[in-house]
Amino acid sequence: MKGEFEKMRFPFKIFKISTIIGIAISLFLVCAFSVLFTNGVNAQTSGNDNDPWLVKPVLHYLLYTQDTKLESDVQQLKSDIGLTNEELEQLRSIAAEEFLKCREFKKQGDISIKSDISSQYVYATQYDAFTDREASLPDKYLKFANRGWSYEYPNPPYTINIRSKVVGQPEYWAYNVLVREVGPWNENDNYWDSATGSNPRRIFTDLPLGKPEAEAAYFDNYNNGLDEFDRTVLNPAGVDLSPDVANELGFGGPLVSRWVEVFYTDLP
Repeated sequence: MKGEFEKMRFPFKIFKISTIIGIAISLFLVCAFSVLFTNGVNAQTSGNDNDPWLVKPVLHYLLYTQDTKLESDVQQLKSDIGLTNEELEQLRSIAAEEFLKCREFKKQGDISIKSDISSQYVYATQYDAFTDREASLPDKYLKFANRGWSYEYPNPPYTINIRSKVVGQPEYWAYNVLVREVGPWNENDNYWDSATGSNPRRIFTDLPLGKPEAEAAYFDNYNNGLDEFDRTVLNPAGVDLSPDVANELGFGGPLVSRWVEVFYTDLP
């Protein structure tokens, strides 16, 4: 474990000591006051001393937020302590690296988490969701487990993390998004699992690991351009998002679709 945390240490040498101290104190104050008093910010408080990675990664959340109040606070902090644009970008890189290390560390420590890839770029569409904050993946057993209908997957809740980065725009993240629906097209295409893994891909096993069948059908005429129900695939979507999640990711409207990076490390 010591070795893992050694890998996660911040490269402090890129900053002056006084700058680091200022950042640490100021970010703590920004976080404390903003989380307590800003509407719409829901810091996750689940988890325990043995599993700290269920807690929202605060530094990453602050630096990649789309919440206008927090974004304003961070920009004010940048001005107050004289942080340059280059230093802010370095700090954002540190936060992103720490987040990914934490997710990988959690995966290694939990035998119930066994997806065969940690992340993949897939096309994301939006749907009329039942709740404000949810997502849809083409594996019906995730939906069943998360809704308590059946337990082919025995350790719900199952969630994903999503990163959106478009050239010329800020980078946005959505954390711990519950998989509450199945789709967009298929219901048995757990494309984040290999055909020979501990939770084998159930259908379309000749496709590369990480490629949704809908994407292959749309671009490559795989399966004659049809999904598992013989419907013509009209877009290459590998994930469907509620409008609120799409808004967190900076989509900019209910009809907008785009490529995003989905992290599957909490999935079987």
